[in-house]
Amino acid sequence: MGINRKIKISASLILFLFATNCFLLSQNNKTDVIIDSLLQSLNNANSDTLKADIYVELSNNFRRTDPERAIQYAEKALLVYQRMNNQNGIIRAYLVLGTGHMNKSNYLSAFDYLNKASDMAIEIGDNKSLSRAKNNIGIIYMKQENYKMSLKYYQESLKLRKALGVGNEIAPSLNNIGNVYYYQENYEEALNYYQQTLLYFEPANNGFGLAGAYGNIGRVYEKMNKTKEALHYYHKSLFYWKSINDIRGMGSIQVEIGSYFYEDNILDSAQYYVSNALENSLNSKDWINVIDAKIVLAKIYIKAKEYNKANQKLDACLELLKQEKSPSKYAIAYNVYSDLCIAKGDFKSALEYKNLNIQYNDSFNFEKFSAELVNQELSAEFAERETKIREEQLRKNIITEERIRGQRIIIWISVGAGAVVFILLIFSFKAYLDKKRDHIIIENQKKLVDEKQMEIIDSITYAKKLQQALLPGDEKLKKSFPNHFVLYLPKDIVAGDFYWTAEVKVDENSANKLNYLAVCDCTGHGVPGAFMSLLNIGLLSEALKERNIHAPHLVFEYVRKRLIESIGNEGQQDGMDGILICIDEKNHQINYVAANNAPLLVSKGIAKKLPVDKMHVGLTHVSKQFTLQTVKYEKGDVLYLYTDGFADQFGGENLTGNKNRGKKYMLSNFNKFLTSISDKDTKEQCKLLNDEFHNWRKNLAQIDDVLVVGIRL
Repeated sequence: MGINRKIKISASLILFLFATNCFLLSQNNKTDVIIDSLLQSLNNANSDTLKADIYVELSNNFRRTDPERAIQYAEKALLVYQRMNNQNGIIRAYLVLGTGHMNKSNYLSAFDYLNKASDMAIEIGDNKSLSRAKNNIGIIYMKQENYKMSLKYYQESLKLRKALGVGNEIAPSLNNIGNVYYYQENYEEALNYYQQTLLYFEPANNGFGLAGAYGNIGRVYEKMNKTKEALHYYHKSLFYWKSINDIRGMGSIQVEIGSYFYEDNILDSAQYYVSNALENSLNSKDWINVIDAKIVLAKIYIKAKEYNKANQKLDACLELLKQEKSPSKYAIAYNVYSDLCIAKGDFKSALEYKNLNIQYNDSFNFEKFSAELVNQELSAEFAERETKIREEQLRKNIITEERIRGQRIIIWISVGAGAVVFILLIFSFKAYLDKKRDHIIIENQKKLVDEKQMEIIDSITYAKKLQQALLPGDEKLKKSFPNHFVLYLPKDIVAGDFYWTAEVKVDENSANKLNYLAVCDCTGHGVPGAFMSLLNIGLLSEALKERNIHAPHLVFEYVRKRLIESIGNEGQQDGMDGILICIDEKNHQINYVAANNAPLLVSKGIAKKLPVDKMHVGLTHVSKQFTLQTVKYEKGDVLYLYTDGFADQFGGENLTGNKNRGKKYMLSNFNKFLTSISDKDTKEQCKLLNDEFHNWRKNLAQIDDVLVVGIRL
């Protein structure tokens, strides 16, 4: 680009910034004013419903700039709505929780909350909330680069929104469908959907929507090599992101503008915009955009020959990618590493990084073919470069000795190098044709796998509904145990842990009743564990209600006998660990049986771990009978029943990457924590336990189902 063009661009930027400055000064504090107003309203709120509604609005305002704070407010709202059994409120809380976790890149948690919102919305016929849940699930699939599933959910959301006639929500659905076509490189179709969104956003002067739409149109024009139009729309997008003080959006579009100036070799402007993008993305915890900004900065430093700085930025990208796990970003980072090594003359390392780039580009399809092709292509390229370097050095040395002889040597080397390059190009072309053929085969197989995977997920999701229907609801638990909490965190969609309750009158003419509660951990988790849980729930009910077996230890004896008859005839030792208690309120006495898992009774701040049988319910080498245990309690004591998932979870401080699994929480620490919170209200205890679990686990995977039930007696 010539000097005159650079001057024109600089001048246009100055005029643009000057023209928009007054508007931005009046808008930048808009969000802060809204938040201050909401916080003031919260202090003056005189009803739980109003407080919960304000919590949701606060969560919405923080969802992009501070996702962690958004989650905290949403959790507060959820607790209030659940206490009031406000179905619409619970759905709203699930939606903002899902959005908050999504913006923190906690995709599994986000998926879980959004599916809960979707299920409840279907149950009560709330199609508006259902459309929002489906739209955000589509975004999660988009971030995972599963464009087929993403498009499916976006189209379902759009269909609902058109039926409702909600214009301000139709536009985001159109925009998201445009994103799918953009990533599939169908730019004409993407531009068509992006321009449709403007028909809804412009009349409403929707700053958020306009910022996103203009940015997307700019990206399409850049892909279509219409760079002047692209820059124009990028600046319009940045103007609207600034007008609503959205630092996440600002960071995203500043990377695009910086990349534009990088391509035009205006490195000062490129570094200015990308550095601002990095700062905004770090503040909004938009880790994918942080990676993009660091990659562009590395490319700028390579052009500026500041190789150490470039290397630092790329190393930082790899650390973040251990958390984000994006194959496409890995591929881009390794490609820039290769360019850096070429710039430094380290061709061997460049070849290795280029190999990694190809492997991540095709990591789900045909790594073997890609690696073979890139080795041949790069070997030819680097052989040619190294030959030229040797030729130049040889020419300088020989000129001083024998000019004619040196020229002949150079000619022969050139001919040999040309022959090597020609042969390697033939092999490369053949490998390319083989790769293309195999790619078509693998794509067809992948489509079939995707369809089967969707069928499996749908089946498991339906199984989850069946399992939840068999678990006692909150109202049923309150009837027998008015002051209780349940922390239930399945590892997968369905779980092997379950809880079950029943109430039995001592005799027909007596008001005295026995309240039963079981907390059990079946063999396995996920689908196998869920099947076991359904079987064991049925056997517990059969023992108590059909066989009239009331002694807890005899109930477990019956369940063990039935399990051995049903599934133990081939030596299978599947079954469950668990606790079954029977509370005699009249005599302030707990009768219970414990198989491997021990109850914990806390009285006046002192914990007492109750006796337990060291054997499980099912086929086992131990043949003795279960023991009926009895313990007295006082009013106000707290009884905890739990499985081993919480205590076995890995986590802790100073986690440094995926290979470090941290350490186990441990049962002794878990019992100490339960004792420390036993004086709190049961609802608060549940929240403290949930926070403790996620703070301990951090970004590590959950290893087992988690179930904790607490009862104030």
